[in-house]
Amino acid sequence: MWKTLAEALLILDKMGIDYCMHWAGEGALKTRHYAKNAFSLAHKISFTPYLSREQALKAYQACDIYLMPSRIESFSMVLIEAMSCGKPVVATACGGPSDIVKAGLGVLVEPQNPLAIASTIAKMSMNLSAYDPQSIRDHCRSNYSEEVICKQLEAVFS
Repeated sequence: MWKTLAEALLILDKMGIDYCMHWAGEGALKTRHYAKNAFSLAHKISFTPYLSREQALKAYQACDIYLMPSRIESFSMVLIEAMSCGKPVVATACGGPSDIVKAGLGVLVEPQNPLAIASTIAKMSMNLSAYDPQSIRDHCRSNYSEEVICKQLEAVFS
C-alpha cells in the first residue's frame, strides 16, 4: 500500500495537481517509501502519529477527499467515518470497500494501481460538486447508524 500511495502522489505532482495529504500514523509510508521516493513532496505531506477521536473528526471535516488505498480490507470503519462527515472517498476494490462505496459516495479503483488512484483523485478534485455532502451523510445514517446496525443484529440473533 505504501509504495502504491507514494507513487500515486508522485503522479499527482507530475500532473500538476495541487494537493496536500495528511497521514495519520507514521508507519511504513514515512519510513520506507516516502523517505526514499517522495522526499521532494515533503511540503505536501504531513504526518501525525496518533489522532484522538476529536482530532480525527476535525481531520475528516477538513479534508476534501478521503483516500484509502488498501491491498486488502475488511469492513472499513474509517470510510464510514469520512462519509458520515459528508466526504467523498477514493478506495480500492479490495474487500469491504466494495460493499461500502457506491455511486455518488466515491470511487473504487483497482488495488495497487498508482495511476488509477492518481487519475481518480485528479478527476474527483476537479469535480467535487458532483458529490453532495448531505447525500453522503444521509446514506451513512440510513445504512450505518447505531439504530440501523442494532436492528440488523437483532434480526440476525432472532
